[in-house]
Amino acid sequence: MVRPGWLVALILVSASVSRAEPLHTFHHENVLGTSLEIKVAADDEAIARQAEDRVLAEIDRLAAIYSSYDGTSELRRWLEAKPGVTRLSPELFNLLKLSDQVRDMTDGAFDPRAAEATALWKQAEKDQGVPSASQIDKTLKTMALPAWKYIDATGQIERTDTTTVSFDGMAKGAIIDLACKAAGKIEGVTGVLINIGGDLRITGKLPQQMVTIADPKAPEKKLSEIQISNGAVATSGNYHRGFKVQDRWYSHIIDPRTAQPVDHVISASVLAESAAKADALATAFSVLTVERTLAICQQSHVACLLVTRDGQMVASRNWPATGTNAVATSAHPTSDSGSTSTNGELWPPGAEMKVSFEVNRAGGGRYRRPYIAVWIEDQDDFPVRTLVLWLQTTGPGPRWHRDLRRWYKQDTLRKLVDDTNLIGTISAATKPPGKYDLVWDGKDDLGALVKKGKYTLYIEAAREHGTYQLQSQEIEIGDVARQGEIPGNVEIKTASYSYVMGSNR
Repeated sequence: MVRPGWLVALILVSASVSRAEPLHTFHHENVLGTSLEIKVAADDEAIARQAEDRVLAEIDRLAAIYSSYDGTSELRRWLEAKPGVTRLSPELFNLLKLSDQVRDMTDGAFDPRAAEATALWKQAEKDQGVPSASQIDKTLKTMALPAWKYIDATGQIERTDTTTVSFDGMAKGAIIDLACKAAGKIEGVTGVLINIGGDLRITGKLPQQMVTIADPKAPEKKLSEIQISNGAVATSGNYHRGFKVQDRWYSHIIDPRTAQPVDHVISASVLAESAAKADALATAFSVLTVERTLAICQQSHVACLLVTRDGQMVASRNWPATGTNAVATSAHPTSDSGSTSTNGELWPPGAEMKVSFEVNRAGGGRYRRPYIAVWIEDQDDFPVRTLVLWLQTTGPGPRWHRDLRRWYKQDTLRKLVDDTNLIGTISAATKPPGKYDLVWDGKDDLGALVKKGKYTLYIEAAREHGTYQLQSQEIEIGDVARQGEIPGNVEIKTASYSYVMGSNR
C-alpha cells in the first residue's frame, strides 16, 4: 500500500491488453514543474525516441507561449502591455477562443478572470483577514469587465482592460494536445499518450490503457478505473491546496460568479475529446452544483466522476464502467503457510509497520527517475514481501528490473517456491521526487500472515546512467512497538520505519 506524502498526479496509466506493436514508455521530471510520462506506439525504438524528443521540444515551444510565470512568454507580454489591438499566435488565440467556449458552456463557472479573486484570497491569507463584502463586490465588478475583444478570426484581438487573467486551468491541457499532435506526425508512430502531472491525452492507435483515478481522501486507494484508447482525462481537486485564514482552510478553487472559495466537490475527473477541454471542465465541475454538472455532461458528450465533500461518488451516465485491475497490490488469496521465523506466533492482530522515505530531487533540469524496490526479508534472507517495485520501461517488457540487483537476485530465489511474477503483479511506473509512506500489514506476497521474529527492511534504488544505492535495517517484529531512522543517500534522501501495535494506532 502506497500513501504519497504529496500528490503530483491523480492518474496512473497502465496498458491493459496485449499489443502487436511495441509500446515505448519514457519518464521525465521538472517538466512544467511536474512529472511527464510519454508512451509511443512504434516498431522501432529509435522512432519512439524521436517522438520523445519531439514532445519535449514542443512542450518547451508552447511553454514560451502560455507560461504565466515566464516574463518573456507571449502571454505575459500581451497581458502586461497597454490595452490595444495586437495579433496573437494561433496557439494563444485558439486558447482564448476555447476558454470563452467553456465559460459559456459552464454558465461562467470557468473564467480566466477568476485570477482577480485568487489574488484577493492570497492577500487575505497574507493579511490573515477574510475579504470584506466591499472587497468581494469590487473584485466581482472588475471581473465583469471584458478582458478582450476579437477583431477577426485570424488572430487579431483587442485587449480592452487590464483585468488579471490566468489560463493555468487549461494551458497544460493545451500543451498536451499539441505535443501529442506533433509526435503523431512522425512517420512510424501510430499512437501517443502524454501524461503531465495527472492530465493525459491519447491519440492515434494505442492499446486500451487502464486509467486509475485515486481517492482524494486516501490517494493510495483506487476510486475508479476506466479503459480508454483515445481521448483525454483530467482531474481537479481541492484537498491539498488552498488558503489558511484565521485558522480556517479555504479551497483554492474559486467560483468566478461569487469570488468565494467552494468545497462542495472535492474531486472532479473529466473525460473529454481534448486535454485542454477536460482540464477546464474539471475546474468548472468543482464549482457547479452536481445536478448542473451532470446536465452539461449529458448535453455536451463529456463524462465526469465527482466526489462530494461528504464522500459521495457521483458519475455521469456516460462515465465508463469500472475496468479490471491493471495493477493489483494484493492479488493472491490467503494461504495457510506463513514465512519461517524463530517464533511460532503470528504477526500481532492490528499491528502494522510504516515505512517512510523521500526520493531525492536531482539538481539541474530534466532527469530520469530512479528505479526503486522496497521489500522485507526474513532471518534466512528469504524475501517475504515486496512493498514497492517502481520501474521504467523504455521498450517492450520490463527491461531494467535487473538494475535492482539484490531485489532481482532474491526474487529469483522466491520464484523457486512461488512462481508469481511480481513484476507483472505489483510493479508500477517510477515515481517523482517527494515523500512516500508504505504500510506493511504483516502479510507475505501470498497474503498469509508472517510470524513474529527478526526481519530486514531493504530499500534499493538505481538510476539509469546514475548511482546504485542499497539501504537495510533489521527490525524485531513482536509485541513491542519500535521505530528508527535509516541513513539516507544521493537517491533516497531520508528513510524511517515505525512498527506499531493495534492499540497504539
